[in-house]
Amino acid sequence: MSSDRPDTAGETGAVLAGELGQGDLSTSLDLDAPAAALRSGGWQGEVELSSDAGGYVCERVYRHVLLRAAELEVPGLFLHVPPIATAPATATVQQQLGPLRALVEALRLQL
Repeated sequence: MSSDRPDTAGETGAVLAGELGQGDLSTSLDLDAPAAALRSGGWQGEVELSSDAGGYVCERVYRHVLLRAAELEVPGLFLHVPPIATAPATATVQQQLGPLRALVEALRLQL
């Protein structure tokens, strides 16, 4: 939770990191399969694996997902679905559904 942008209360990600627990967390999923599924499902844009969920809110959400997943003994995952405005020029919302369906199927197979 490295974002230095404060939220509406003036707190940064580092403050919430202390509240949510210390230490690094990671998913137990094989991330190559979901990335390949997005591509095979027809995603035309870049698929990027990252150890950084992005900004303040995304980091908090992903950290919470991973903590809760550990409690439930299931894998957790965070996926940024780009706004259609930042997707490849020819992409439509309908075209995002194929890659997302392929991703869900790949994740189902890992469980």
